[in-house]
Amino acid sequence: MSSLEKYTLFGLFTLILLVSCGDDDDKGILRYVESQSGTESFTMYAGSEDGGIVVDPDSIKIPQTTYFPNSTFESYASTTFSFTNDNVVMVEQSTPAERNEYKFEDGSFYLFKAGEYRYFGDGDKSIINIRQHYIGYKQQGESTFSLMQATPQKDIDADKAAAETPYGSIENMKSEGDTLIWCTHSSYFR
Repeated sequence: MSSLEKYTLFGLFTLILLVSCGDDDDKGILRYVESQSGTESFTMYAGSEDGGIVVDPDSIKIPQTTYFPNSTFESYASTTFSFTNDNVVMVEQSTPAERNEYKFEDGSFYLFKAGEYRYFGDGDKSIINIRQHYIGYKQQGESTFSLMQATPQKDIDADKAAAETPYGSIENMKSEGDTLIWCTHSSYFR
């Protein structure tokens, strides 16, 4: 047997040994990836006599974290996901495991909750990006923003954000003190 054949057989044996001795408990478990998680976008509309108008992001002098502090966002830092044939099991260290039916459709991840499949994020069984939208608004004369998590949906725009606030629509932001903000926060799992 030549040296090349010996090294090839040794390498193959080592690879088989490593694969067979691997930690099977972690197979198929997706974990939170902090370095890839965070806020994807931030948008602001200000009121005018013609309704809400987009504010140029470069003109916003206050950091986005002032509007949406990290405590606003749902934290998934201690959460893991694993998939069975019918259910996704979501485990957060401090709470009981949550099991839901799931489906992937056109690159989107849906969970079955309250009698229907609801958008939860993007991905597949090897990577998930939970995408959550957060909305803030204040009306003329108010000094602080009311903040809320938007209804789960793939994308959000001005009309969808305004519809979840007392404005109802962008056109109803008629006072200069009316302000609507929203952002999308992503939590990545691999």
